[in-house]
Amino acid sequence: MNKNNDQLVLNLNRRAQVGLENFYISKANELAVNSLKKWEEWPTRKLILKGPSGSGKSHLADFWVKQSGAKIVSITDICEADAIGLSENKALLIENIDILVTYATGDQIQIEEKLFHLLNSVSGALCYLMITTSSELGSWGLKLPDLISRLKAVAVVELLPPDDELITAILLKQLDDKQLKVSPEFVLFVIKRINRSFQSIREFVDLIDQLTLKRKRDVTIPMASEILNFQNNDIAMGGKGNDYNF
Repeated sequence: MNKNNDQLVLNLNRRAQVGLENFYISKANELAVNSLKKWEEWPTRKLILKGPSGSGKSHLADFWVKQSGAKIVSITDICEADAIGLSENKALLIENIDILVTYATGDQIQIEEKLFHLLNSVSGALCYLMITTSSELGSWGLKLPDLISRLKAVAVVELLPPDDELITAILLKQLDDKQLKVSPEFVLFVIKRINRSFQSIREFVDLIDQLTLKRKRDVTIPMASEILNFQNNDIAMGGKGNDYNF
């Protein structure tokens, strides 16, 4: 934490960029943002955007769709669609490709075959393709070696774990969404101690919102300490997701 954090808390909204309203740019995501802004310069016209839940992946995908005019294609749509017809679009977005691992083997192989043909068609056309995922390619449970080989050749841009600036921005945004008023001191107390993950921030705000309603009190630093201790103890116990006892 640096000495400029007091000013950071007060000036967060200045970092929003044109076309990315309500999206805060930090070192954790600026590479991904810049890659999507320069999508017409992708060497192979393909990109995989990887990031955990809550990292802004869907927000950035929506931004890219608006910029590129991309058609959104779900995993299940691929089975019904004509690969050549899809590749005639200027751009395509396939979201959450990692859910393939949840399909039965027969269905998964059918989808993989269609996806392989789609990648071939896109490569032969002037079509741009972006794929989003929360996990590494190796965890998708892919069966077809040719498809794996093709996907390994696609550039991957990753949304990194949140840094202090991004944690602060997300925390303030989520607190504001729940109309919870906090001081700069409260924010600095939390970001020094909270687990560095999007899920932990979201859980923290949900819990402190419930706590203020239960106790009919405004947000305080002792409340934050109580919630953070619970979260950190839960993580130490293996992240079992125990319910908080209000």
